[in-house]
Parts: sequence; C-alpha cells; structure tokens
Amino acid sequence: MYFDEIFVEYRICYRFNGYQNSSIELLTTDKKHITFGFMLTFLMPDPLSRIRVFVADNYLNYLDYSTSFTLDPNVFVDIMFSRKIEKKLKNPYNPCQQMGNKTYRQQNCIFSCMLERVDERSNCTLPGLYRKKDKAICGFRSTWSQVTQYHPDCAKQCPRECEITTYVSTVVSKVLNEHYGYSEHERIVAIRSFYQALSYIELSQIPKTTISDYFSIIGGKQTFSYI
Repeated sequence: MYFDEIFVEYRICYRFNGYQNSSIELLTTDKKHITFGFMLTFLMPDPLSRIRVFVADNYLNYLDYSTSFTLDPNVFVDIMFSRKIEKKLKNPYNPCQQMGNKTYRQQNCIFSCMLERVDERSNCTLPGLYRKKDKAICGFRSTWSQVTQYHPDCAKQCPRECEITTYVSTVVSKVLNEHYGYSEHERIVAIRSFYQALSYIELSQIPKTTISDYFSIIGGKQTFSYI
C-alpha cells in the first residue's frame, strides 16, 4: 500500500509515499504538469468535517503544521509542488554537520530520543507518525509536559544537518457547486497534485574567507612590543 494509516495527536491520518510506510517502491514521476500528478477524492461524513493536508519531505517523521492547510467540503484543489535544497557550510561557519546518510533529519532524531525517554520514564508513547504501537498513548497534558522536559536535551544530542530539503506548495482551489455539476450535499473534497517543474532551486554557501586566510589576516594585523 502507498498509504499508511497513522495516529497523530488523537486523530487518524493517512500518509502517502512516506519512506517507512511500505516495503514497496515509492511512486515517482519524471514529468511535470497535471497529467503526470495524482488525484484523491474524499467523501466527507458531515458538513463540519475538514481535511488537513501536510506537504513535507518524505524522510521526515513528524508533521510540520507551518506547511499544512485545511480544506472544507465541496472544494477542488490543485497543489503544485516545487523543491528547494539548501546546502550550508559546516562548522565553524554554521552550527551543523555534513551527514553521510542523506536520509538523516535532526527532527527525526529528536523525536526518536524523546520517544525513548518517555517510554523509559512513563511507560507510554508520544503520538506521532512512528509512535510505539505496543504502548498506550500518553495523556494530552502528560505529552506536552514531557516534550517540554526532554526536547532541550534531545536537541543537544542530535546535530543539525547542513543539507536541508524543503517543499514549497502553491494551492489553487475552487468551490464545487451546481456550475460544475456538484451539489453542496455531496460533501466532496478533490485534491490534485503535481510538480510545477522537475528542476529545483539549490542554494549553496561558499566560504568568502577560509580558515587559513582568517588566521593569516589576524596574524598579519597583530603587533608585538617587548619591554
């Protein structure tokens, strides 16, 4: 299956093409435009139901609400993706490390660390994409208190990667009504997604001054006096 049912923050979610959700090869495309994307159609159970859509790197094990958006019933949405890769210089230029493992994500490391801490101390699991399915989910208050407690230490143990991939999505929606042959009582949400272009933006840092140049400049500007 290309969809994995997950339990996130006390709600059922379905993840498409996540790298841990299936033993089969991920669906890919080598072409752009609507014709080469994919489409999902949902029948909502009632008029007050909503769908929240997250767009993220498929190696990421957590949901970033800043990249999500909510859809009401009776809408047709086009989601156009573009990709950006940012390559920063490692220490001492930036507080990050060059990772040999391209699937490493700092946020995954932090989440795994907190998962183990909570399990050891409270014998329950945090809700999330890859929670421990053999453990009961911690209560709401307990979850946030433990995240607040363990996050700083776990963040120190998990270095930040210098190469960061982000996906930017442009959303265009229209209301499904009688003009398009739909009734408001049908409560349909249709999502069509595709790449705007197969190229991507790459931002790479280069050192303006190397470390050896830096010390040469400092050394050249120093003066010594003897008494």
